Amino acid sequence: MGGMHECFSYFPHRYGRWLIQSCFGEVCKTNYTTEFQVREYVEPTFDVKISPERSYFHVSDNELRVKIEARYTFGYDVNGRAYVRYGIIEQEKKTPLHWNLIDIENGEGEILILKNKLTTNGTMEHLVGRNIFVQASVMGHSVGELQEAELTSVIILKAKYTLVVQKSSSFFKPNNPYSFQVLVKNPDGSVASGVKVTSVEKEEEKSTKSNKDGIAKFTFNTGKGMRELNIKIYTDEPMQAIAMWKVFPYSSKRDYLLVISPRSLTTKLNEELRLDLKAHLSNEKNDVDAFSYMVISKGSVVKAAKIQSVGFSTAISLLITKEMVPSFRVVGYYHHGGEFVSDSVQIDVETGCDTPLKLSRNMKSQTIPPDVKVPITIEGESKSRVALVAVDKAAYVNNPNNRVTSKQVFAALETFDRTCSPGGGKDAMGVFHDSGLIFAATNGDRSTDKAFQCFEQSRKKKRSLEDYLKFLSDLVEEYKVEQKRRCCSDGQRINLPEETCESRAEFVTEKDDCREIYKKCCKDAYDERYYLEYEEEEEMDVHARNANEFLEKDVYIRNDFPLSFFWETHDLDKNSMIVSRTVPHSITTWELQAISISDNQGICVADPLDIIVFEPLFAKIHLPYSIRRNDQADMRVIVYNYLSLEQRPEGILHKISQSFLLSPGKSFVIPNDMPSDIVPNSDSVSF
Repeated sequence: MGGMHECFSYFPHRYGRWLIQSCFGEVCKTNYTTEFQVREYVEPTFDVKISPERSYFHVSDNELRVKIEARYTFGYDVNGRAYVRYGIIEQEKKTPLHWNLIDIENGEGEILILKNKLTTNGTMEHLVGRNIFVQASVMGHSVGELQEAELTSVIILKAKYTLVVQKSSSFFKPNNPYSFQVLVKNPDGSVASGVKVTSVEKEEEKSTKSNKDGIAKFTFNTGKGMRELNIKIYTDEPMQAIAMWKVFPYSSKRDYLLVISPRSLTTKLNEELRLDLKAHLSNEKNDVDAFSYMVISKGSVVKAAKIQSVGFSTAISLLITKEMVPSFRVVGYYHHGGEFVSDSVQIDVETGCDTPLKLSRNMKSQTIPPDVKVPITIEGESKSRVALVAVDKAAYVNNPNNRVTSKQVFAALETFDRTCSPGGGKDAMGVFHDSGLIFAATNGDRSTDKAFQCFEQSRKKKRSLEDYLKFLSDLVEEYKVEQKRRCCSDGQRINLPEETCESRAEFVTEKDDCREIYKKCCKDAYDERYYLEYEEEEEMDVHARNANEFLEKDVYIRNDFPLSFFWETHDLDKNSMIVSRTVPHSITTWELQAISISDNQGICVADPLDIIVFEPLFAKIHLPYSIRRNDQADMRVIVYNYLSLEQRPEGILHKISQSFLLSPGKSFVIPNDMPSDIVPNSDSVSF
């Protein structure tokens, strides 16, 4: 049992981006790097979501309905008002076109994006391809707290769907069927099922419907001497999507071919997959002596073998192991008549586990009070190691991309893939090259020495802060005259939200060449910053005020509010175990995440488990974000009452007209003889 190691380090109080690098093996032949950011932030009380009824605005539409939702982290609705504005994003600039003030009742509000507000001439053709942004600032009635959210994914378009040819070779084998698949996507990137898709190659036309995964599969027959296939793909919809796909023939000196045909392009862990290997020799009666093949996954050779042929063909059976997850490639070849002939095919392994990892809690109540021990049941593969973490969902309001999902985990594994294409190649050496291999033979045949070039180019290298600063310095160094260098340096300043490089350049009072240099350096610096910044910083900028807890003598005092209250690893000796932990004092929803590693199943990721910590009557005190010494502080107490009856809290302060000096290390008792207010049921009152 193993495959998982944990370590804890205390970082100095320095803001910025931090990098963690780990390596595995005696010579560190496998390594991985991740980044995280240290910065000040405020834990929000509630979350705001913007949900359009569809992810696109068609040029023929007159309106688009958008829902604004606001809910506390403990699951209850927020009542308040929302200031909503929307407009067009054009060349990275957001132009507000309309704004409105709406009520948020029972956690929901609604606006309409109107066509006549987006354009003045009644047509949307000139806006096709641009995005609509929606910004919402919600103020809770009782909390007096502002939360903001932004949506930028609504796109203006003519076609309803997007067609993408995926996992299909760019080369076909003459005189053999050529198969490819098309992914049908909605504008928001989700898959579109049940959509009729048609593909045409010359006079041959075929139609099918996309399956539940959005995939439409096609097969065309090819002939000898065909130089290329020009395939047109389109949807049979009023808002039609069109794609073109060009395929070229495999090249061989003697028209020799090898075709690898798997029984399926997808398989499961611990199953056996049969693949047929068939040689095509032009006008020859001699048999192929043997076939050689390799199984490659995540940049490593998992298996290599040689098998005798039966005539011109043979079959192999592969047992799918955890080393082949989430995908692998079979590269086959033979040598005949002084020529090497090869082919390859990529197989996807379904990432579901035979014994799935599950989290559950055996408690009748949907919610639990703070400071209570909760039994958590972990079920999974025996002899596996499980990592378990609990995170306050309020943390995801500021950082929505940090959830651990199986898709995220296996996408990280795919980054070790060194291949350049889904399979095949332009010739025998091209097959090896596109499989991330360097091939050399005694007869002089060899693949290009740049076998990993496409691997480097196909993945965008992350820019570091040092790269960014060097880039800015190099921009200035391009100019030898000091005045021009100063113009470039001034242009590199970060734009304010309402500024563009063009608008800033208008205020340059020096010669015209300085203005152009200023504008060029401004745009170049902006583009470089775009690749440096994190996605989460572009998606949402949340401004909130932290909520500390109301302190009252002789009552239960909540004072433990971590964002995560445990991070642990456990060994499952059997198929299940129970872990009991005491939840902190936060009134919120905790999300439990788990990931396991085992010899039989490899990596498994559990569906998250929510634990709602709640009290029907509780109080919070809102403190200012910061305070200077000897300053007065405004502290607001909020009492939440979700009981069925009105409550009269005792000891609540009301309109205190005096100030207090809080000395370090000392406590101060505030008199509680002020009149108290009645808090209605299912409501909250601010004092």
